[in-house]
Amino acid sequence: MNKNKWINIIFIIAIILIFGICILRKDAHLSEALVSHPDSEVTFNTTQEVLEQTWQPNVKKLTGVKVSYFTEESFSSGIELKIYNDDYSELLVDTEIERQFTEQSSGELEFKFPSLKVVLGERYRLQFRFVEPDGYGELKLPSGSNYAGCTIDGKACNEAVALDIEFIKNSRLFWMFAVFFPLISISLLFMVIFDRKWEETVGLSLIIEIFILYVFGLFSLLTTGISTVYLISAFCLIAAFVIIMKRRIDIRTLVSPGLFIYGILFIVILVNCHGAFYARWDEYIHWGLAAKDMFYYDSFAKHIDTTVRLVRYMPFTTLAEYLFVYLNGLYSQEIVYIAYQTMLLSAGSVLFYKKGNKKVSNVVVAVIIGILVPVIFFTDIYNSIYVDALLAILMFYVLYCYLSEEASLFNYMRIAGGLAALVLTKDMGLAIAGLVVLIMMADSIYKQISQKKWNKKMCTVLPLLLVFIFLIFFSWQFYLSLPVVQTEEVQVAEDMGDEAEVDEKGRNITAETISASGLSVNGIVELIKGEAPEYRYRSLKNYLIKMFDGETFKLGNLEVPYFDMWIGLGILMVLLLIRRYWDNRSKNIFFVSIMVFAGGIIYCIFLELLYLFAFPENEALTYASHDRYLGSYLCGSVLVMLGMILWEKSDDENNKERKILLTCLLGAVLVATPMKAFALKHMDYEVTEENVYYGDELSEELRTFTRRGEKIFFVCNNTDGLEICMFKNFVSPLIETEHGCDFLGSAESIEEQKRILEKKKEQLYEEPFIWAAEEWESTLKTYDYVFILHPYEIFSEDYGKLFADPDTIDDGTLYRINQDTGEVSLDYIGKVGVKAWRLPEY
Repeated sequence: MNKNKWINIIFIIAIILIFGICILRKDAHLSEALVSHPDSEVTFNTTQEVLEQTWQPNVKKLTGVKVSYFTEESFSSGIELKIYNDDYSELLVDTEIERQFTEQSSGELEFKFPSLKVVLGERYRLQFRFVEPDGYGELKLPSGSNYAGCTIDGKACNEAVALDIEFIKNSRLFWMFAVFFPLISISLLFMVIFDRKWEETVGLSLIIEIFILYVFGLFSLLTTGISTVYLISAFCLIAAFVIIMKRRIDIRTLVSPGLFIYGILFIVILVNCHGAFYARWDEYIHWGLAAKDMFYYDSFAKHIDTTVRLVRYMPFTTLAEYLFVYLNGLYSQEIVYIAYQTMLLSAGSVLFYKKGNKKVSNVVVAVIIGILVPVIFFTDIYNSIYVDALLAILMFYVLYCYLSEEASLFNYMRIAGGLAALVLTKDMGLAIAGLVVLIMMADSIYKQISQKKWNKKMCTVLPLLLVFIFLIFFSWQFYLSLPVVQTEEVQVAEDMGDEAEVDEKGRNITAETISASGLSVNGIVELIKGEAPEYRYRSLKNYLIKMFDGETFKLGNLEVPYFDMWIGLGILMVLLLIRRYWDNRSKNIFFVSIMVFAGGIIYCIFLELLYLFAFPENEALTYASHDRYLGSYLCGSVLVMLGMILWEKSDDENNKERKILLTCLLGAVLVATPMKAFALKHMDYEVTEENVYYGDELSEELRTFTRRGEKIFFVCNNTDGLEICMFKNFVSPLIETEHGCDFLGSAESIEEQKRILEKKKEQLYEEPFIWAAEEWESTLKTYDYVFILHPYEIFSEDYGKLFADPDTIDDGTLYRINQDTGEVSLDYIGKVGVKAWRLPEY
C-alpha cells in the first residue's frame, strides 16, 4: 500500500472521528425562565385542585420544568405535573415527584421527562397538583405581576409563575458540523470529479443546498427539504471517498491557501456577529421578520396567520438564514447574520483562486480586494442583512466564472447556480441576471465573429440560461398566485387591489393574487406624451442630476456620482487596452467592458422607471436607497474588473507593469474604503439599544399567555413608523396588522397635544390622524390584545372610556381585549420597562 493511500485512509478516519465527536456533543442543555425578574408570589395549597400556567414555546424540545418554592409548614406530598396542548385534547407529559417539606424551608421542585417535541408558537398548559398530601400545606411560588396565564382552580391570578423550562438545542459545535457537512460533502465531490479547489466549489454547493430547500418549499415541505439536503450530502461524501480511493487521489492536492483563508474568515464572521441585532429599517420591515416567521412555521411567508407583510419578496437569503437557524434549534438574530455573511463569503471566495498560481501574495491581494471593495458601495455590508450587497457578489460570481475560464460543464453549473440565486434573491436580481446573460451572449457572438468559427454549444447553452432564469422567476410567481388564507389586512389591500372577503376576526379567506407594480407600457407612453403626474417629471429631472452631479458613492472624502464612477472605470480599461494588458484577449475584454457599461445604463434607466411607477411619490422624489440599488450592479462590475486584472499574468514574477498596476489599485482601494464600517457596529442612527430595550421583556410576557395567530394592536404616538416595524418582530408569531398607531380622537385633541409639547420644547414628528373612540372600539373587536408605547399626554382623555382602569395607561402597558359584555373593555395585564426614549436624529 503506497504512502498516498495511507494518507487518504487516515484522512477518512479523521473525518469519521470528527463527525462522531460532533454527534456525541450534539445537545446543549439549557433553561428558559418564564419570568426573568419575579416581583411577586402565588400561593398554592393542598386544599386546591390544580394550578395551571400557560406558555408559548420558542424552543422545539423540552426536557424538564423547575419551580422554586417557600413553605411555612411541614408536610409531605406527591407533586404531579401534566402538560397538555391548548385545547386539552392531548396529554403530552404526566410525571410525579415525592417531596417532604419542612417548616420555614425553601427549595426547588424539578420535573424531568423524556424529550418532548413542541410546536413553536402554540400555547401549552402546564398543570400542577398535590397528590395524597399527609396534611395541610402551602407553597409560595415566585411570580411576575406584569405577566399572566396562571390560574388556580380556574380562577385567574393575573400573574405568571416563575417556572424554569429546561430544553435542548444543538450545541455550537454540532451546529457548525451541521452547517458545514453539506458544504464539505458536495464541494468534495465536485473537487474530486472536476479537479477543483474549495474556493471554486463552495459557492455552488451552498446555492445547491438553498435551491433544494426552495423546491421543497414550493410544496410546503421545508423540513423534508432539509432532510433531503442531508441525504444528498451523505451520498456525495460517500461517492467522493470512493472516487478518492479508486483514483488514488492524494488528498493533499485538494488543499489550497483559499481553504485556510475561508476558515479564518468564517471565524472572523463568528466574532463579528457575536451579539448582533437588527438595526435597520428593512431588517425589521421584512428581512429579519421573514427569517423568524419561516423558523416558526417551517414555511414560506404565504401561509395562514403569516406575520410577514411583504409575502411576495424572493426567499433565497431567507432560506439560507432559516437553514442556519433551524440547525441551531433556537431563533437567534446573531445566527441570521452569520448565515448572510457566510453566503457572501462562499460566493466571493471564487476570487481567491487561480489555477496554476503558486504565490500566496496574489491570494492575499485577492482577499483584501474581496473584503474592502464591497464596503465602498455598502458601508454596512458586514453589519446588516440587506440583500443588495449579495446581489453584487452574485453578479460578480456569475460574470467572473464566465470570463475567468473556458466553457466547461462545471463552469456552466456555477453560472446557472449563480443566475438562479440572483433571481431568487430579489426582484432586481432578475434584471441583473438578464443583463448578465445578455452580456455573455453578446460576448459569445463577438468571439465567434472574430474567430470566424461557429460554436453550437455556446449558441445553445446561453439562450437556455435565459429561459432558465425566467422559469425560476415564474415558478415563484406561480406559487404566489395559488390560493392561500391570509391574515394581513394590509397585505390584502396591497396585493388584492380590491375588497377582500374576511372572517369575523379580520382574516382573509380569499385567494391572494399579485398586482402589477405600476410599471406599464401605457404609463411610459403617458410620460413621453407629457400626460403623467407632475411629480414624475420632477423626479426624472432630479434623477438625471443625481446620476451625473450627485453624491451617490463616497471614495474616501471624495463624493462621486454614479456615471463618474463608470467614466473612471472606462478610462482605466482604455489605458489597459492600449497597453495590451491581456495580450490577445484585450479586445475581447474591452468589448465585454463596453457591454457591462451598456448594461449599467440600462439598469439605471430601469431603476428610474421603478421609481416613477412603482415607488410612492415621496420615495420617487428622494430616490430612497438609490445608492444601494445602483451599488448592486456597479460593485459587481468593479469586482469582476479587478479580478480580471489581478489574476492576469499572475505567474509572471518579473512583470513590473502588473506589480505597479496592482500596487496603485490596492492603494486606491485602501484609501477609498471607509474604515469606520469596521470600527462601528450597529452604531448608526436607525436603531439603538434604547429602541429595542423593551422588546425581549415584552416577548417574554406575551409567551406566558398568548398563542401564535392571535392579534395584537399597537399604539405608538409621535412616531416616524420605525417602532411599528420593530414591534412586529418583537411580537411575532402574534399578528400585528397596520391600521396606524399614531392617532387621537379629534382635531381639538391634536391642537391641545401640540400646546403640551411646545411647553416641553418638543414637537410632533408627524401630525396624528383622527380616529374617534367608537371607530377604534369597532376595530378592536377583531383583536385580542393592545400594547401602548409612548402615549400622548391626552391619549387617556380621548380613549379612557375603553379601558377598565384608565389610570393604568402608561408607556409600555399591555391589555387584554375583553368582550364578555358585547362591548370592548381593555383589561390591564402588565407593564414592560422602557428606557429613556427619543426620536432618531436623521
